[in-house]
Amino acid sequence: GTAILSAASAADVVHIVAHGSYDRESREIVLQVADGQLTADTIRSERLGCELLVLNCCSSGVVSDAGAHGQGWGGSLATAFLAAGVRRVVATLWPVPDHAAIAFAETFHPAWNSRSVDVGTDEIVCEAQESLSVEYSDLFEWGSYALFGDWR
Repeated sequence: GTAILSAASAADVVHIVAHGSYDRESREIVLQVADGQLTADTIRSERLGCELLVLNCCSSGVVSDAGAHGQGWGGSLATAFLAAGVRRVVATLWPVPDHAAIAFAETFHPAWNSRSVDVGTDEIVCEAQESLSVEYSDLFEWGSYALFGDWR
């Protein structure tokens, strides 16, 4: 997780492709990365400053029930990155098939990189989803992406 956190503190845009899973012990979604697990608590303790972080992994925007059981702050991986100082996070609300995750990234990033001042990130997420909905008729494949934080 240290490489991801280093990138998120040094770069303007970070795209994370990882496996998100529910950890029964901590009762929260965690990122499975090469050097172990990255938890929301670990993320929140960092001071990060990137403009955009895309969490292209399963359920990264899902709120855990940890806080409801007195085991911590609760929240999601997306809100943990916001608490750590990331300006905007694009995350998923349910598991996304690999082919759809790749298609979203290939549609979203070029549009975000070439956006004009009057086009918000929220619009770019919606346009990427609309584009994918033409290719994939199942909402499960294209509808999971959500923007957290600054909509601009």
